[in-house]
Amino acid sequence: MNSQYLHIAKSKTNDPIEAEMLNRIADIAHEYDVFEQSFTERVNANKSRRGEGPTKLPKSKRDTLSSMEADRSDTQNRIAQQFDAYSSPQPIVRSLYKTFYNKLPRMREYLKHYHPDDLSLGEDRINLIERFVTAMESYLEQYPEPNL
Repeated sequence: MNSQYLHIAKSKTNDPIEAEMLNRIADIAHEYDVFEQSFTERVNANKSRRGEGPTKLPKSKRDTLSSMEADRSDTQNRIAQQFDAYSSPQPIVRSLYKTFYNKLPRMREYLKHYHPDDLSLGEDRINLIERFVTAMESYLEQYPEPNL
């Protein structure tokens, strides 16, 4: 979904250099989105290699997760609509930047809870977020928000 937000941002500029920079950020966002979508499968594959079964949740927890997923999808659609209303890409990039910049300390803290076999997954997640944040930071330095 983050890559979709960046494509919305790209649609707000006519500058080909800025658009290319937003494309590069969108590529990292896409890489992150794919990583997140496959995270549980990769953890379960590691568990399988250790001879453990996948995590099994009670029906009530599965129902709660399904409800949360539906809420997440609705929220993402509302955010996309809000982003579409912006006239320039900077507020979109700034919003994503702040979200992921603030996420980094928590993600680093969570590493201590990872199983040793899954630690590299957590580190890969952090590396992707760091690349994403750095790319957005560079963009915002080169293309500061216009004065309103």
